[in-house]
Amino acid sequence: MTPFMIRKSFDDFDVFAEQIRGWNVDFLQLKPGPFAAEVSQYASPRLQLMLGRSHVHLEQHGSPPAGYRTFVVPMNPEMRLHWRATEVDGSCLLVFPSGSDLYAVSRPDFDVCTLSIQEEWLDEKAIALELPPSATILDKREVLVLSPGTIGRLRMVIRTACHQLISAKLGPSEYSLLEESIASAILHAVAGASDLRPRSKQRCRETGLQRALAYLEEHERELTTVTELARVAGVSQRSLEYAFLDRFDLSPKRYLTTRRMFGIRRELRIAPLESRIQDVALSWGFFHPGQFAVDYRKWFHERPSETRVLRIHE
Repeated sequence: MTPFMIRKSFDDFDVFAEQIRGWNVDFLQLKPGPFAAEVSQYASPRLQLMLGRSHVHLEQHGSPPAGYRTFVVPMNPEMRLHWRATEVDGSCLLVFPSGSDLYAVSRPDFDVCTLSIQEEWLDEKAIALELPPSATILDKREVLVLSPGTIGRLRMVIRTACHQLISAKLGPSEYSLLEESIASAILHAVAGASDLRPRSKQRCRETGLQRALAYLEEHERELTTVTELARVAGVSQRSLEYAFLDRFDLSPKRYLTTRRMFGIRRELRIAPLESRIQDVALSWGFFHPGQFAVDYRKWFHERPSETRVLRIHE
């Protein structure tokens, strides 16, 4: 099988999500402004590699490629990320548990490499390196802290291999050697890593935030007030405010508006062409057409009618 390779820039988050090979992902852009991201991908039966960089504040949902063990390597040492209920920084190696989903909140400094390695082959490599099986050294480990030297070497191996995998015309044996160098580097890094000690958090606030988000997922079209959301979450409005600011850098009210605005845009891209834009906006709780049009253009740098035109061209 000939490896698949692509390098592309995106200015539309929906197109970005649709074209990431092997991943099932969805994004919510948390602050207004143009979308900007770059992706380089390499895929073979043994290894799927993706260098991804975005320049906006995103909430990310989805799942990694099935049948592979997926790792996330921060390529920007200064970046910070909320990943699966844990705040992490650029010194961490992130490990997806088998069968788990993606949930992350990234900032405009997001710059990572994801490595999805075929599980049987990863075990073969571990045995060849005289390391325990991958299932053993990765058991219940999701956030690993690497020494500065280890994370630096891992980034160097990835950058060197990526440049050759994506940019150069190689033969089968050369592809294989580069894939093996990446798998070996990951296994050695994991074997020498320590587990992150989670920072103490206000458990009640975190639990309340999860309840609030689950409620919004099930009642996305309803005009939920912050008072009602705090009641559902079982926390005070002030605690809920702090929790949203900590996770999203947004107030609960602003987050609610963001979800509704993105709901409208996605509906406009799939709604029947005879449906009226005003009716779609009303169904999401925007009752003032003039203000809605202004806010929509501020968010997406296009008018609602232009979103509809994009759908027609697609």
